[in-house]
Amino acid sequence: MKYLCSIIFVLISYSVVFGESIHDDLNHMSLNMYNELAKKHKGHVKNFVYSPYPVADILGLLSIGARGETASQIKSVLTMNLTDEKIGKEFKVLGKSLRSSDKISIQTAEKMYVAEGLVIEPEFVKVAHDSFDAGVENINFADSKAATKSINSWVEKQTNNKIKNIIPENTLDDLTRLVLVNTLYFKGNWEHPFKLSATSKAKFHNTKSESVDVDMMKLSATLQIGKDDSFGVSILRLPYEDDKAELLIILPNEIERFKPIENQLEKLWDIQNYTSTRVSVFLPRFRVESTMNLIPLLKNMGIKLLFEGADLKGITKEPIGVSAFQQKAFIDVDEFGTEAGAAAAAIADNRAVLEEPSEVFRVDHPFMFTLMYDGLEIMSGRVEKL
Repeated sequence: MKYLCSIIFVLISYSVVFGESIHDDLNHMSLNMYNELAKKHKGHVKNFVYSPYPVADILGLLSIGARGETASQIKSVLTMNLTDEKIGKEFKVLGKSLRSSDKISIQTAEKMYVAEGLVIEPEFVKVAHDSFDAGVENINFADSKAATKSINSWVEKQTNNKIKNIIPENTLDDLTRLVLVNTLYFKGNWEHPFKLSATSKAKFHNTKSESVDVDMMKLSATLQIGKDDSFGVSILRLPYEDDKAELLIILPNEIERFKPIENQLEKLWDIQNYTSTRVSVFLPRFRVESTMNLIPLLKNMGIKLLFEGADLKGITKEPIGVSAFQQKAFIDVDEFGTEAGAAAAAIADNRAVLEEPSEVFRVDHPFMFTLMYDGLEIMSGRVEKL
């Protein structure tokens, strides 16, 4: 039984391609985020993981409170050429779709912590409540220790104690005006669990000349695989018990194909023909953790004014700007399922079948992954070295 937790909090002190649905828009934003992270780590062997949904949710709310070019830049990155009213409606529907079933647990939560004495525009509070289901709490940021404890406790509760101390001591002070927090929590099991007894040591090739011993999980099941031989890539879909959730493993056919494929990820969208086949899967247990400052990334994507001269008069008439925007994330994959989590801060056994596998999907070299729920990317990243 594994988990996904995602938290994002925004600390506020003193040629766009538009999709046919909010899922398309946000998945396109996720692709852009991946490209920026890959550029950042160009020339370095670096695993990373990030959660696009909480980033998008906070940006969606901020876009409604922003004005002028500040709002335009945010909407451009969200790839949403929509009115504020339509953005609110889209995120409201999306939030309601991220709900638990009898097979998995998934929940989202959002909250605004407002400095005592700061007047928030009533319309913004209404939109935050009605469209983003965000609660509001007045707090004394000048009492840094108490404010930090209060927010961290709320985050821990929303993430089943998976994320602790998201706000470090001495981060908040009397200049802090507003903190926005968004959480996403997921818990589920594989539809086809890997047998624990089948896991054994095997080689994972970080490069053609370097390999390490890893715990390699094994599974034989009928699964969907998509291929593009000309592009040199295969994609395995690993479903959870709730068929809305799945983990995509994006595997280059050769080690040398990792970078070329990563540089042209949009081509993966062209892979539409998935074939159900009996397959033997060899997948290493893996855990990836990342902490990243999202301001440079978002600036490169086109959001600049939010961090340098923001117009947020739709939130409050008091001059404010985003001083920090960070995310912490992790993903942990084992025989039973996936544990993943993200925190962003700106100051988220089947029985054997007597049938011979017709194909082998061996993940023994660098790969990429995407955790999907109902067609929405909620966690993505890469494993380049184990």
